[in-house]
Amino acid sequence: MSKKVAKTHSYNECIAHYESKVASMGYMSSHTYWNDPVRVAVSASRYKFVSKMLSGLDRVLELGCADAFFSSIVAQRVGTLVATDYDEVFIEQAKQLGRADNMELRVLDLTKEPCENEFDGVYALDVLEHIHPDKEDEFMRNITRALKAPNPAFGGGGG
Repeated sequence: MSKKVAKTHSYNECIAHYESKVASMGYMSSHTYWNDPVRVAVSASRYKFVSKMLSGLDRVLELGCADAFFSSIVAQRVGTLVATDYDEVFIEQAKQLGRADNMELRVLDLTKEPCENEFDGVYALDVLEHIHPDKEDEFMRNITRALKAPNPAFGGGGG
């Protein structure tokens, strides 16, 4: 890549960072960007809220991360973020695209697979409305089982 020089120091920092590591949207975030760009801002805002509420926690579980593009907002404020989705296609792409260093990416269907006392906090954004009514009770039980003690759990619906 040719050396680019911008007019200001801050712009040059942006160029240097871009040339070393680019953040790429994945299937879900890119689809949202092209079809409903306002929702990208709404999603970023939701993740920012969750990051403030869970700031400083050691291990946090995200349910339904899709391509994990927005997950870095939370990862920046917690020790380790375990970002999960039930669809392996999204998790594999997130791994290929590269995400925050303190982020673990896993395939997990919490309606079937519990996590026992692993996490200090849990959140699920735009997930709850996708849980089949027959699986809701098990899903909620498994959320509480995933928490080490009475700790925060957040959910947000689609909009």
